[in-house]
Order: sequence, then C-alpha cells, then structure tokens
Amino acid sequence: MNVHLSKSEISEKILDKKVLVIGLDGASKRIIDRMIGQKELPVIDRLINTGSYYHSAHSFKPCASPVIWTSISTGKKPEKHGVKGFYDNSYSLTAKRIWEIFNMLGFPVGAMGHFLTWPPEKLDNSFIIPAILALGKECYPEKYGFLWELTHDAENEKKIKPRRMLKYLSECYGNGVKLSTLFEGVLGFTKKKFPLLEDLDKFFFMSSISMRTKFYRDVFIDLYKTLQPRYAYFHIHLLDTYSHHYWQYMEPELFENIPEADVKRYGQKIYNAYRNSDRIIGDIVNSVDPGTLIVVVSDHGFKAMPRTEHWSDKFTIRSQKFADLDTRGEMYISIIIPTVHVIIRNAAPEKNDHYRRFLQSVEILEDRKPLFRVEELEPGSYLLEFNREIDEISGKHIVTEGKSYPLEEFLMPIQEYTPGVHDEKDGILIFSGPDVRHNGYQEYPVSVFDIVPTILALCNLPVGRDMDGRVITEAIEDNFLQKYPVQYIDTYEKFRVRAGDKGKTDFSDEEAVTLKEQLKNLGYF
Repeated sequence: MNVHLSKSEISEKILDKKVLVIGLDGASKRIIDRMIGQKELPVIDRLINTGSYYHSAHSFKPCASPVIWTSISTGKKPEKHGVKGFYDNSYSLTAKRIWEIFNMLGFPVGAMGHFLTWPPEKLDNSFIIPAILALGKECYPEKYGFLWELTHDAENEKKIKPRRMLKYLSECYGNGVKLSTLFEGVLGFTKKKFPLLEDLDKFFFMSSISMRTKFYRDVFIDLYKTLQPRYAYFHIHLLDTYSHHYWQYMEPELFENIPEADVKRYGQKIYNAYRNSDRIIGDIVNSVDPGTLIVVVSDHGFKAMPRTEHWSDKFTIRSQKFADLDTRGEMYISIIIPTVHVIIRNAAPEKNDHYRRFLQSVEILEDRKPLFRVEELEPGSYLLEFNREIDEISGKHIVTEGKSYPLEEFLMPIQEYTPGVHDEKDGILIFSGPDVRHNGYQEYPVSVFDIVPTILALCNLPVGRDMDGRVITEAIEDNFLQKYPVQYIDTYEKFRVRAGDKGKTDFSDEEAVTLKEQLKNLGYF
C-alpha cells in the first residue's frame, strides 16, 4: 500500500507502542546458541522464546562496525547513508536514522553509545549520549558530559587526582549511577592503580570498557524513566572487544602455541562477557514498560581466522609503520581482517589519483609483484588485501617511491594483533514484544537492512521506498498485518535536515591521535 502523507498525518497513525533496541556489538549466534543450550543466558533465552530469532548476514566491504550500524539504523546501503568507515563522524551521514524519524514526528527519543552520534544533534525532549569513537564530551543533555570525561581518563590511564575522582563520583551518583556500580568502579580503579600479581591481565585496559558499560547502563535506565522515550537505543560493546582480544584462549586448538596456563586463565573471558551482557540486557528490559517492542541485534559475529599455510592468512600490516611511508600524511588506516581499509583525508581528484598510484606501486622488490590487491570502493576509499601470487616472503623487501625496506618490519602476526575476526554471516536479530510471533528460531537469514522497515511496520508507520530492506512479515502476527497492512512512502528524507551548518567531517591532528588510540583499544589499529 503506497500512501502520500504529511508529517502530521504520519504522526497520527503511529500506534501507542514504545520501542527499545539493544545493539549487542559482535554477538555471535554460534556462541549464543551454545550458551543458551547450557542455560547460561536466561534473559536472551526468554526474549527468543517470546519472539522471533534470526541469524543476520551481510557482505559489507569493509566489514566495519560504523558502516554496519548505520545501515542497521537507517535501513540503507552505505552509498545512501554516507558512512565509509571508522574515520567518519555524525556530519558524514546523508540519511536519517530511525530515532531521528521518531523525533521528527514529535516523539521523545534516546540513543546511548551508538556509533557516529558525535558531535550530537540536539533533539527535542530527548537524550543523545555518544560513547565509542566520540572525541569530546559533547552530548545532550549537556550535563552528562562527565561520562565521556571519566571513561576517557580511565581508558587512557590518566592520573585522576582525588578531588577529580570525588567530582566524578558526585556527578555519577547525582545522575543515576547506583551505589553498587560506583563501589565496583572504585574497586576496579584501585586495582588498576595498585594491581596485585593475581589481578594482572595482559589486556587489563578492558576492565574500564566493562565498567563503562555498567555506568552507561545505570544512566540510561535513569534517563529512560525520566524522559519516557518512544524509541530508545542502548549499545553494548563488550563482546566485540573481548572477542578481538581473547578468542585464542577460548578456542586454542585453532591457533599455534597458546600456553596452557593462559588458556586456563583467560579461557572464560569471552563467555563471561556474554554472561555480563545478558545481565545488562535484563536490567534494561526490566526497567521498561511491559508492552515495549524489544529488538536485540548484532552487526556481525566472530570467528577465528581460518588456518592455512599461505603467509597472507597469517599476517596483517603494522598500520602505523605503513602510514609512515606516506610523506603527505593523508592516509587514515583501519585493519579489518583480512583487509586493510585506507581512507584518504579530504580526497580531491588529484590527491585521490596520487594515493591510488601510491598504493598500487608498493611492490615486493625481489618478485616485482605488487604487495596488495587494491580495490577502490569509491574515490578516496580503498580496500587492500595481500597479493596471494606472492608465495614466499622470508628475507624479502618492499619498494615504493624508489626506497626499499625489509618487509618483515611492516608485518604483524594476526594471532598477536586480533585473534578473533569478524564473521559477517553469524550475527543475530531478536524481536520480542507485542504483535511479534512466538516463532523462536527461524532457519533462514535476514539482512541488517530489514530491521528498520520491520520496526516501522510494527508501529504502523510507513516504510520508506528508498530503504533497501524488507519488512520481515514472518515475524509479525497475522491479525496485526490484517488490521495494519504495511504502508509505504517515497522517503523520510524530505521532512527535515539537520539544523545549523553541515559541520566538519574531518579531524584535527590531535583528534586523529585520540581516535587512533580508541581504535587500538577496540582492536582495529
């Protein structure tokens, strides 16, 4: 059914139904199914049994979280929403995300921790609080900027003086953080400053990521109860980060020379992250209205890098070392195994031509073969993969712009860099709540583009014809579809543009350093 409606007419048709979306970054269906079978994820299990459960899949190039999450929240392909990778910000977007559609129609909304919400846009009666890849404390309401300051200080191991710590504790307690969470945070901070031998962990910085999630959870619940948003989003990044760093201890048989003592010590880290995430989801779900539509979704799953004998499957690039070859200093690099994504800063035609030639010119001196297969995704955006025609690399050199360097200086074993790699075929999607069929698990995969159209349909809102997904009608009760058949409009983009000027999509040198440090902690640099 195709309709031509004004904004007010669309607002009048929406059902009195709240929506809660939880982004479970990096959640792998294979692990969730295994743990549900062992009855270790009771909250997720309950949502599945009272709803419909799918594995989601996609074929994004690159398989980068900011790109995927933006497609999840817009229902559109990257060429429509404008996001290329980790070096974008909120001004890069050229499409509305679903909470912006709800707010445009006059409803309060909330988004906490979603990729590329920094710098935030101020929306009426709503909260927008960035976290991952935010380069400053800007948020709405503005008083919650202390969350970014606190977690930024903790993750970068800055010396937090007692007076500053007391200020943080006061702000946290005054804005919804529970005393039990504060106590746990102070205890973790103390351990980090004065670690006992048994508490030492080679990835100890990740304890701050875990605590950040709990602090944000408490604030989210407090804001939700206060503002009662019609659409709310909460992001959990634990699984992605832990899977990048600890996968070799969970499946040591897929890797080489993993010490048994490390397996014993770290083998449960990823499983514990799933258990913690399940509890956090439970805390949030239990705080919302009983008739809320709940959606749990991941952008991808995880797996170990397949073992082969070819060197290109065992190594990746040392990104900073490779960036140092760039005399102009205009390359932004992120590593998404098995590829390397290169974005050219402020790419203009001449600059783009220069970097295309540069990337294609990097050769193995002894073989006179290019080191990379270079795919130009669009002007200024390149995907690099090692050239598999190069059979042997021992003792060889790379040459570029007339200079040669030992190849081994530019290579890092994948096992050391990020043992867990993205599996774009093993994501999850759960719908639970009013008007959702109690189907349990459904065998066929769905697309990340299908989520926004399905949510809109369940709220009796028209689906944009410019969206690239479909309504998953199999997840919706028949009597609901008979009463509220799916409707369509051409687009939501015509109703409102972001207030103010376009803003800058590039970063200063200082901001670029901060962003690279975040990417390093997350496992992408």
